[in-house]
Amino acid sequence: MQSINKCLTATKGPTSKRSYWRGQQGGYTLEAAVVFPIFAVAAVIFIVMIHIAIIEMNVRSALNQAVKLVAVYSYPAAAVMNKTNLPVDVIAGIQEQLPEAVKPLLSAITSPVDRAARDAAEVLIYNHADPKSDGTKRLYRDRLEVSELELPSLFGSGEPMVKMTVQYKVPITLPFFTIDVTLVQTASERAWLGAS
Repeated sequence: MQSINKCLTATKGPTSKRSYWRGQQGGYTLEAAVVFPIFAVAAVIFIVMIHIAIIEMNVRSALNQAVKLVAVYSYPAAAVMNKTNLPVDVIAGIQEQLPEAVKPLLSAITSPVDRAARDAAEVLIYNHADPKSDGTKRLYRDRLEVSELELPSLFGSGEPMVKMTVQYKVPITLPFFTIDVTLVQTASERAWLGAS
């Protein structure tokens, strides 16, 4: 019985540094001082990643909607702008049906793509961005840039495709510095060619 008590008392003492610090006054404070900054940095990185993912989904959704809208209305707009062999009343009806947001961009179908067409594409994409709960847009217009814009060549040779590439800058503000992350999204859609 005495040998068992000696074994028990021998194992009760400090066997590792971890249990040694737990037994000392301030041990929990020391462990918290080491672990908390690591946990805080991991939490901030996780929040930033979620923020970037939400913005990326919003940019992709707005871009896809804008490209589809331009692809759908490009043939009727080109028919109106080229004054094809359609009756005047049909042309007037088509002009009334075109959405106002698409008209400036579709005017570039019959002319080379310039900065005005890119600006019109940026406005169209921005207008299709999902709103927040308070009604404001999740995207900022000044951070959005259309870097590539291809409009269909409907009455000439070439592929009738609408293609847009968008760059969106997301500033990540951290203590003592700010990092700009640039998201790049591309969408393309085949334009409607009319009844064949």
